[in-house]
Amino acid sequence: MEMKIKHRLFGVLMVGTLVVGITGCSKDPYRSSGRVLDDRMTTGRVRSALNHSPVYKFPEVDVKTYNGIVQLNGFVHREEQKAVAAEVARSTEGVRDVINNITLLPQDASAYGGTVDPKTGVRGTGTNRPPATQRSTNPNQ
Repeated sequence: MEMKIKHRLFGVLMVGTLVVGITGCSKDPYRSSGRVLDDRMTTGRVRSALNHSPVYKFPEVDVKTYNGIVQLNGFVHREEQKAVAAEVARSTEGVRDVINNITLLPQDASAYGGTVDPKTGVRGTGTNRPPATQRSTNPNQ
């Protein structure tokens, strides 16, 4: 008798967990839980395809999917990379359309790198190491 109660209680808990899990996935009133899961799967497939592209890798490209429409955001170095990313996304299963918001990095991207001198606020191209201290050649110091 006690075993039947445990089995029923376990069954009720499993069904409750499943219902909460499925309804919790759909925070958007315009998409069903199934659509949300499909979009997540599509996002994963597109990210995987971009990461396994034979010519280019796309570490700076973010992928979002809404009702099968994939949005690409991020930065690449060349126009050809932008086009390839869109084509890879379009050819992925589950993609209905692609919105390509990828931006080209400026040609002079190195000008934006480096460090900022805390005293002057001027951007440099050095490292984050503090300036070397000057050593005295005088042995008495």
